[in-house]
Amino acid sequence: MNLRLATLTMLLAGFAACKEVPPPIDPIDPEPVSPYEFLLQGPIDSLRSDAGIPGLAAGIVEGENLTYEGYFGVTSLTNGTTVDRETRFTAGPVSAMVTTMAVLQLANEGKVDLDAHINEYLDWDVLHPVYPQATISLRMLLSHVSSIKDDSVLLASFVTAGDPTPNFEIFLRNYLEKSGSLYVPTRFDSDRPGKVYRYSSVAIALAAHVVESVEGIPFSVWCETNLFAGLGFASDGWFLDNLGGVNVAVPHRKIGSAVVPQLLYSYPMYPAGLLRTNLRATSRMWRALMQKGAFGDQRFYGEAENQMLTKVQYPYTNAQQALGWKRDTLGVTPVWVSGGEDLGFTSFSYFDPAKNAGVILFANAAGFSDDLELLATIMLNAIQ
Repeated sequence: MNLRLATLTMLLAGFAACKEVPPPIDPIDPEPVSPYEFLLQGPIDSLRSDAGIPGLAAGIVEGENLTYEGYFGVTSLTNGTTVDRETRFTAGPVSAMVTTMAVLQLANEGKVDLDAHINEYLDWDVLHPVYPQATISLRMLLSHVSSIKDDSVLLASFVTAGDPTPNFEIFLRNYLEKSGSLYVPTRFDSDRPGKVYRYSSVAIALAAHVVESVEGIPFSVWCETNLFAGLGFASDGWFLDNLGGVNVAVPHRKIGSAVVPQLLYSYPMYPAGLLRTNLRATSRMWRALMQKGAFGDQRFYGEAENQMLTKVQYPYTNAQQALGWKRDTLGVTPVWVSGGEDLGFTSFSYFDPAKNAGVILFANAAGFSDDLELLATIMLNAIQ
């Protein structure tokens, strides 16, 4: 067993008798009376500090309740502002679950068919260059088997300070449409759609574009009206200009042994990674996922969509990937997970179905996936 995990697990075991059953917590999230504060606060901050992570937000969700939230370190090594519950982190790959929930909501309303060709919903065509008659569906996009590839060098050239430019529909058309200025046939795998697994941020952004095409409004506006409002997201969203004066975590990256602050950035396909949100808001989305599409008196999708959400979609191409998230293990615990690293951020959300509990972690630095996985293991082990 990892030495740090063994040491911290023994520490938690010594305190386990102190755990009490958490009281019910109202969906609007008043101050939680956490049974985990005494167990976790010290170990989490110790690991964060030892690893060199500038700032961290950590939370535990059990059923409908947020039962632990902890905030550690600073939003920037330059200004030293303390991370708190109002701090907005860039959610990175966790952002993809917003697009997933949006697509499931439209499927529940009968507005989209997950297995229809996405061209039925667009006023332009996405066609595989070798298999132009093959269907490219929303199910494929969310499961990363659409054959669409990310050109990492080209995508990096579109990263910019501030909010994204150009409009992400324009970017997608230039990237994927045969007449587009950025198009080359190698934007697609040589295999037929549905046959090969390859994670694609462009595919997630394309699924979000289908949502806005069907609904006739920008994806960011659709999210505010149909998802964020129901989850009680106050000052969260996709664009820096919309955050006002809230406390925003600054990205950092490792350069040699140093951790260096970076500029707040964006890129055109923002639905794939640029949700700017805090821990409490993200916990509400995770609670909705854990409660089969419901949060408080809001229902975002139904039982049929929930069954699709928790089913591996193309097991012959990837035995883990479901819609938006994937099945994995944390230590020896089977979990559903969404997350990873973006430019200057690391974020993970885990769901343990056996405990009906989840862990959410945001760090304002890239290169710390192993450390956050260790923290998530500790936190899940603390849940009785």
